[in-house]
Amino acid sequence: MIVRISLKGGGDMVFTGNVLKVYSIGDEKGKKLAIETDKITTFKFSDIKKLEIEKVVQS
Repeated sequence: MIVRISLKGGGDMVFTGNVLKVYSIGDEKGKKLAIETDKITTFKFSDIKKLEIEKVVQS
């Protein structure tokens, strides 16, 4: 799975290879997008300008 995130403040992040899960979490500070690889990286939904998730099909 490949996950591309463009942030409103500028900059892009690309997660490739070992992306295990992409999910939404909520806490007292609001909802966040969580990307789980060997660690968990979170982003506030309000900071995300564009999100692309591409499933890689292996043959």
